[in-house]
Amino acid sequence: MNLLCAILENNGYDGFIMLNLYPLIATNPDELADFDEKIHAKNLAKIKAVLAEYKKDCTAEDMAKKGYFRNLSPQDNMLSALEMLTENCDSLGVRVCVLTKVYPKEFKYSVREKLEWRDEYMPYRFDSEFVMVNGDEQEKSDAVTDVTGKRIDGDCILIDDYNENLRQWSADGGVSVKFVNGINDKNKSFVGGRISCNMTAEEIYSAILALLGLKNAPKAA
Repeated sequence: MNLLCAILENNGYDGFIMLNLYPLIATNPDELADFDEKIHAKNLAKIKAVLAEYKKDCTAEDMAKKGYFRNLSPQDNMLSALEMLTENCDSLGVRVCVLTKVYPKEFKYSVREKLEWRDEYMPYRFDSEFVMVNGDEQEKSDAVTDVTGKRIDGDCILIDDYNENLRQWSADGGVSVKFVNGINDKNKSFVGGRISCNMTAEEIYSAILALLGLKNAPKAA
């Protein structure tokens, strides 16, 4: 470790990230199970997320290009918190859906590429829980009504990084919570609760449970 720190300092770096290329470890290699492709793929997805950076200053022209939505890097801690919530949703008595807006006319690759992105980073999501919202025709609250058969109310919580989605959700009767991603809250114009990208997955999970008013809830694994 001292040698590593010396190399970092001599090259002008102030830190490092240590990654496991395979998520299972043991002091004795003979104790390792056979190679598991599923957990290996999941681990690689998390490595991509750790190394992710937000795309700043992108334009509509950038978003219209093939590959833009497919190559967006995930927010690892949010995905992990979502997975924790999904694993416990039955015992919590909640339903978890991912709502993502697409604009097929303006961004023709968005639908296919967002589905491909889901398959890579959220393979545990069922089709009925990953809802594509046509932004030219619907708000996210309308899509929830289509899926659940009822209008949203104070028990319906939306966590989103875009103020307009949040304002519309609140106007339709739901509870809005802003996901602060490091570039979307400089003016502090949104009035309401916040979850930060700087929080750990466990902190995000606990914050969501608090929003749901759950006390004796399962802890994250």
